[in-house]
Amino acid sequence: MSLKFYQILGFLILPLVLLRILFKGFKNNAYWKRIPERFGFYSHVEKNLIWIHCVSVGEFMAAKPLINKYLETEKLLITCYTPTGYEAISQAYGNKVIQAYCPVDIKPFVTHFIKTYKPKKCILLETEIWPNIIHELSKNKIPINLINARLSQKSFNSYQKFLSNILSKTLNKIDLIAAQNEDSKKRLVSLGAKESNTIVTGNIKFDQKIDINQSQLSEIKKFIQDQQVVVFASTHNDEEKQIFEAIDKSSYLENTLKIIIPRHPERFNEVYKLTKKYGYTSAKRSEKDTGESNLEVLIGDSMGELPEYLFLADVVFMGGSLVKHGGHNMIEPALLEKPIIYGQHVFNFAQISKELINSGGAIQVDSADTLVAKIESLLNNPKEREELSKNAYKFAKNLQGSTNKLFKLIK
Repeated sequence: MSLKFYQILGFLILPLVLLRILFKGFKNNAYWKRIPERFGFYSHVEKNLIWIHCVSVGEFMAAKPLINKYLETEKLLITCYTPTGYEAISQAYGNKVIQAYCPVDIKPFVTHFIKTYKPKKCILLETEIWPNIIHELSKNKIPINLINARLSQKSFNSYQKFLSNILSKTLNKIDLIAAQNEDSKKRLVSLGAKESNTIVTGNIKFDQKIDINQSQLSEIKKFIQDQQVVVFASTHNDEEKQIFEAIDKSSYLENTLKIIIPRHPERFNEVYKLTKKYGYTSAKRSEKDTGESNLEVLIGDSMGELPEYLFLADVVFMGGSLVKHGGHNMIEPALLEKPIIYGQHVFNFAQISKELINSGGAIQVDSADTLVAKIESLLNNPKEREELSKNAYKFAKNLQGSTNKLFKLIK
């Protein structure tokens, strides 16, 4: 695909982009806020800032150590695509930064955005390789850094098959690519990145400082009482159903509190209804006081409280891994010294998941039934839980230090 064809395609799918935003708004009305920003029009503008783009919460949390370093001397423009990302940025920094939605990657909107803000540098996170954005920045001689870059084998195969031409020309315009690991570097260079500009700096997610909000922690504890806690974090469609069906076969897990945290807020009610279908005594975290005792399931429908849920867990399952989504970040529970379990589908974290298992800090399972059986085993074996937890923490601590290295490079 050529850049010209990509730009024409952008115009053709524009109605679908707008319909998608409107449709998502029915499940989460935050999508209906600031819609003009998604098309390059902004009310609050400051020029000549360093622009950092994080697609959503995960990338933003990864970028926080770098953002904090920059804020010592610079003012920043931080953009994202999702309402959850927007809220996370607002909660963390308020008016300390300029915040906006990144425009969709359609040429006129991108051009207007760059002319409006005139950033002096752009820092993109992980997989945010948007052709129009990168070409427009390059055209305006604005330095471009792609940091904490990762590229799974699955994505590489798709890109090579369908987008090799446009990605080759796009990656070639990036001034610095800081890859998480050697495999990602090789794949990016194979797609067209300059080898001289592509460096392995490690994963800055290991450098995040996890703050526990004591007030929120106390509120969540009210739901727990004296039960053991299993946290199912960042779960996806069909994953909860598999888990509930497996739990139904287990008598032991009836005496634990199962905290389910769906990855997407628009699914909170859907999963809550699913708990009722399976006959669980359940509640939503947002209900504060349910009057129920000995809850079986708690739906974590509160934003920004994942660290508190993980902190209280006896065992953590990282979702998106029983279904073919690619898994979610295992680093946070590792830094909180928790025993971690995930499924087979962790291609987004292929190297980390493998190294974490090799270090004795995690367990991988092939099905929901195996997952529940392993949870039972761990809950009954405090010594094994402790060993897993310590190994996970040691693994994560040994990989810290990427942020300082990266900051020196991009400065």
